[in-house]
Amino acid sequence: MDGTKPIACVECHHSEQSAADVAKMAGLKTAFPKDRTVALTTETAKDAKTPDVQTCWACHARGDEKPKLLDANPEFTPEGESDPLTLNAEEAFHRNCINCHAAAATKRKSKAPTNCNDCHK
Repeated sequence: MDGTKPIACVECHHSEQSAADVAKMAGLKTAFPKDRTVALTTETAKDAKTPDVQTCWACHARGDEKPKLLDANPEFTPEGESDPLTLNAEEAFHRNCINCHAAAATKRKSKAPTNCNDCHK
């Protein structure tokens, strides 16, 4: 993502792609539903057979709460580290959203939030 082109739905809704595609991505373990065969796109979203789009909180709950779709918040071991990190909502947003928004802001003027007060009002 370079901040100048539209992004795919699955850039944020990363579990909304086929289980086969999820398996190819390092660190990503969950496709929803588990037998999903198509990725979420603007076209597939129009099809009534496409599973409902899930919110971030369906898999990444606040703090130590239990997410709606998983037994616990996912864990992820960042490259170069040995200890896993719990990807609760705060950690997931800070690692995914902010980094992407900051990268976009280096390419062009963007309204995407990149500092604390943009989201935490």
